[in-house]
Amino acid sequence: MYKLFVLLFVLFSFILQAQTNLKPDVRLYSKYTQDYLENLIIKNPNLLEYLNFSVDNSYKISFNNDFSKYTDIPNIKKINILTKGYFEASTIDVSTFNLMEYDFIRNRDTRTYYKLADSGAILVLFSEQELLKKFKTSKIK
Repeated sequence: MYKLFVLLFVLFSFILQAQTNLKPDVRLYSKYTQDYLENLIIKNPNLLEYLNFSVDNSYKISFNNDFSKYTDIPNIKKINILTKGYFEASTIDVSTFNLMEYDFIRNRDTRTYYKLADSGAILVLFSEQELLKKFKTSKIK
């Protein structure tokens, strides 16, 4: 009985330690409030882990595109943090691109495409199902 108690205590300690080490990716603060993210640490660490994963793994940027093929693809809109409004960014630096600074719609089953202003690049958002599969695969490794 004592060994079972010690085993459970050690296991519980590891779980608590793993949760306390979880921190929001700083890029998430562009879209979410500090209170919301701190609340996720306590109440829904799995969602925070998913959001952290999605910052780097939910999209790809495609270069060397012939924009004549993509006439119906919209420019992505940047979020104005002060007004919570949106505007089309005239310039986007792809090397420092933070998806959380932009307004986008992610489809459940299909990829979504946006032009990245004058960068000559296309943003490819993975579908919700595709992203979830990537996240689950990352948890196995």
